[in-house]
Amino acid sequence: MDLRPAPIPGYLNRRSGFETQRPWHYATMPGRRPYRQVIDGVPRCPMVDPDIFRKSLSFRAANGDVVLHTYPKSGSHWIQYITQLILNSGERISTYSEFTQNFRAIEYTDCTNWNSDLPLRLFLTHQPLQRETMNKAAKYIYTARNPWDVCASQYRMTTELTIGQFQDGTFEEFFDPFIEGDLGYGNYFDHVASGYALKNESNVFFVTYEELKKDIRDVVLRLGHFLGEGYGRALESDHQMLQNVMEWSKAENMRKVIVFDLKGNQVSEWDDLFKRNKLQSKYGVDGDKSKQYRKKAIRHHSWNSGRTYEQRQSLYPACLSKTRKGHQKRHPGALSMLDVNTDLYRPGNTSNAGSETIPPSH
Repeated sequence: MDLRPAPIPGYLNRRSGFETQRPWHYATMPGRRPYRQVIDGVPRCPMVDPDIFRKSLSFRAANGDVVLHTYPKSGSHWIQYITQLILNSGERISTYSEFTQNFRAIEYTDCTNWNSDLPLRLFLTHQPLQRETMNKAAKYIYTARNPWDVCASQYRMTTELTIGQFQDGTFEEFFDPFIEGDLGYGNYFDHVASGYALKNESNVFFVTYEELKKDIRDVVLRLGHFLGEGYGRALESDHQMLQNVMEWSKAENMRKVIVFDLKGNQVSEWDDLFKRNKLQSKYGVDGDKSKQYRKKAIRHHSWNSGRTYEQRQSLYPACLSKTRKGHQKRHPGALSMLDVNTDLYRPGNTSNAGSETIPPSH
């Protein structure tokens, strides 16, 4: 089915350097979008409990807490995994229950009076980073990822889990809701702008997924010092500890641990979440559809796979214009992350961006 509109002349073709027709833009088929619930008039993730979510909006970290902010599919589990390894002196994480008991997801679980076995309490949220809810004596980690791979990865997740009611949905149908911020997590571009605008604050650690892929050693050391000088010095002086953190946080090792058991979890808060939503996976793990891998790819594939050149390019001008607009309206004076990292975020640069495969449309 040809979804292409009439071409618009005057677009600079980045492959040839000559002015050509503007790339085709995705269109959606009317009426079919991923399901998201509406809470107090705002689209939200279909898995959250409305009462817990409302409570999460006023969450304020205590002194010494560490809060990880990401837009979904931007490296949430990866940076969380690395942080836990650093706080636990590089000791291996054995099970998914062990991993989940060491942090709380603010909008998904009740965090009241929660205490952690780790030296610092870790929290995860998919809410934007906002100065008005920050505590100067807490620490905040913001992880961003290029929009092409976020979009592709989120499409895969949405079509895999039953709760999205979109298991036979096509990427073309998914694309506009992603651009419009109509998936229950707010607007991607505004989200990244919120973190980037605060990246120079002394209690904010801003990192990209692409930096983690390019030089994980550097990120681990910087993150260690950010969490506390004692952690940074330990990593620098103990070569084996540093190697352990890097080794255990490799995709092939995390994949053995980060497997959602959708039937339940030993941590009661997560158990309630899974059972309440009656989740199932389209593909499952070894035929068991009550399980789902959360760290998918061991080999890095490309956004480019299965997409035409015109389709790949169509997101680029949208990214720049949306991000600039977000900064101008909500973060005056802040530079656009995508403008600063043009080479990193341009489609086709598979050395950094483009690690996610978009499944073929049905």
